[in-house]
Amino acid sequence: MDPSKYTALFVSESREHIQQCNTHLLAWERDPAATEPLQGLFRSVHTLKGMAAAMGFARLAELAHAFEHVLTAVRESAVAPSAELVALGFDAVDRLEHGVARAVAGEDAALDVEPLRTRLTEASRPPATPRGRRAARRPAPDARSAPSGGVAVRVRLRPGTPLAGARATLVLGRAELLGQVSEVVPPAASWMTDAFDGAFAFRLAASVPPEEIRRRLSTLGDVVEVVVGGGAPMPVAGRQVRVEQGRLDTLVVLSGELVIARNRLAAVIERRRDPELDAACERTVRLVGEVQEQVLRTRMAPVGEVFERFPRAVRDLAHQLGKQVRLEVEGGDIELDRAILDELADPLLHLVRNAVDHGIEGPEEREAAGKPPEGRIRLTASRERNAVVLDVTDDGRGVDRPAVLDRAREQGWMAADADALPDEQLLTVLARPGFSTARAVTGVSGRGVGIDAVVHWVRSMGGATALSSGPGAGTTVSLRLPLTVTIVPALLVGVAGQRYAIPLGFVAETTQIRAPGTKAGFRGMEVPVIELVAGTRSATDGWRPGVILDVAGRHGALAVDTLLGQEDIVVGPLMAPRGTPRWVNGATILADGRAALVVDPAALV
Repeated sequence: MDPSKYTALFVSESREHIQQCNTHLLAWERDPAATEPLQGLFRSVHTLKGMAAAMGFARLAELAHAFEHVLTAVRESAVAPSAELVALGFDAVDRLEHGVARAVAGEDAALDVEPLRTRLTEASRPPATPRGRRAARRPAPDARSAPSGGVAVRVRLRPGTPLAGARATLVLGRAELLGQVSEVVPPAASWMTDAFDGAFAFRLAASVPPEEIRRRLSTLGDVVEVVVGGGAPMPVAGRQVRVEQGRLDTLVVLSGELVIARNRLAAVIERRRDPELDAACERTVRLVGEVQEQVLRTRMAPVGEVFERFPRAVRDLAHQLGKQVRLEVEGGDIELDRAILDELADPLLHLVRNAVDHGIEGPEEREAAGKPPEGRIRLTASRERNAVVLDVTDDGRGVDRPAVLDRAREQGWMAADADALPDEQLLTVLARPGFSTARAVTGVSGRGVGIDAVVHWVRSMGGATALSSGPGAGTTVSLRLPLTVTIVPALLVGVAGQRYAIPLGFVAETTQIRAPGTKAGFRGMEVPVIELVAGTRSATDGWRPGVILDVAGRHGALAVDTLLGQEDIVVGPLMAPRGTPRWVNGATILADGRAALVVDPAALV
């Protein structure tokens, strides 16, 4: 074969195997006696070696082979697992990840693998017995010899799948995340040969129902059939193909333009009052809506793709700080627009590192406070109407409000006599550019970046940020993000002769507001009235329309002149001139061809 044709596929498959290596290493570190993580780690490294050799990356394959040799020694009980061995495994995985990038850049021959390969070779040697002899090897534990139980699973890959052995290994790794895998046929070691046709079977002992097993395994590309249990084959719906990201982005842009054209066409035809045109327009509107939905679905991806990067980051930072921290992840199957997902890693990493560094206490401090020595951070995703809510929660000491208040007074951000800092003001202070309570800059803290970068990014995505914290009870930071940033349902309003679009995900309800006034009633509460244009509150007497905004549980009543209805809008960037209000988040073209500004409810509330 011509290896250059498979470079992109090699990079994609390698990244997934590297991630699985990290996942298995973390599980092995927590329980050195467990065999499942070791088996999964061996399979991923073995597959990486075979892929590298198939691509002609000899130095990368040598390094993977040396790592595989160590794992073989542990599997055969010739070498005992230890913390030092796990640490060496993390070093090897990091080096393999670096090697993949160098190899695809044409620098495989320049890889310096000798120092690490020497360490791996030394680690694979069994310790000498008191008489100077090597310890005898015991039979290697193998997934196929594991106790029977669970349900039989058969998988078939698309004929002609490139690097089929690598894809099959990814499927098996996904299965191992669901439960115990045993009785693999044919053996995984044979998957990298030309004789492997992409069909294999195994037994899975898992607590999830068969349909969930099928769904989880079939989401990986090139899987065309999954059979769970003794029933009839359950084929995967449709054939999956790989599409370049740029082509998807172009499709999304074109579908956005199509929506604008659709809205414009519908507005024009409505004035003609022609039944034949109305019928054609109605069908066109429906078809454009279906095209829009399908195009957006192609760019949706599970947030688990981002979540799975953080357990390793938490482990490394906790070790650096001398803390014990475990990361728990929930809701990884919740989907977001790829455009948001691609930028989500950095903001979440800021929050996770903040939780490890500032939130979680050291083991001694936790035990003195009556807590377990190991701190916990939960990273969860959930759906809320037309949005996804991401929560980063720790069970640490909570935000040091007195220290934050003192720092805010020093900087002149709060009055000198201020003695309280509720959650809303706490987030505002923490999100000040350059804010930090650290008096010394380290590799982790004191650089004045983090929360401000997160809040700014979330607002740029049309979302909102919330924070809650209690002394000794930990901290939760919530990011509320739209499902997509391209085509957004919006409520159109008129204020002082201008039209504005409010993303519908932030609209709780419409109401009537007494004018003039500073408060409005909403479900038994009083919420502040917000004016977009100064002076309009006193210009109208009696009642006026209002929009109740809901931003992560905080509310405000936006006073408007008219409610113009709902419309799907395409939000475009706005090169805002100096003096543009901070609550302007972009611009859009409405059905009549005129422009409207898009309101940022988070900035208003």
